[in-house]
Amino acid sequence: MTVARRGKSVDYPAKSFQSRKHFIKIINANAYNYNEVADSIWEDHSLPVDEKVIAKISWERFIKSLGRLEKRFVKAKLKDGLTTPQVCQKLSIKPEDYYATRKIALEKFRVAFA
Repeated sequence: MTVARRGKSVDYPAKSFQSRKHFIKIINANAYNYNEVADSIWEDHSLPVDEKVIAKISWERFIKSLGRLEKRFVKAKLKDGLTTPQVCQKLSIKPEDYYATRKIALEKFRVAFA
């Protein structure tokens, strides 16, 4: 497990310099799939159980709300980590369609996690 430390500014009170640790989990982007994201939510020990349930339901709601092109777009960005031109080439779409699909996917993400 990887540990991230959070620093404080020198103008904070002395007691705020206590060591703080936040556990983070790194997921291999090459092995990224929708189920792995859902599983990683359950394995995150920094979140309370109720927040894990809400995050998992929100993630599933987001995936179910996506259309076919939008799912392929999200997969290309998350799993493959492709750039804008690479996504356009892989999905055989124009840059205008890329930005329209991106806008729709982001809006659905906001709705699912609102």
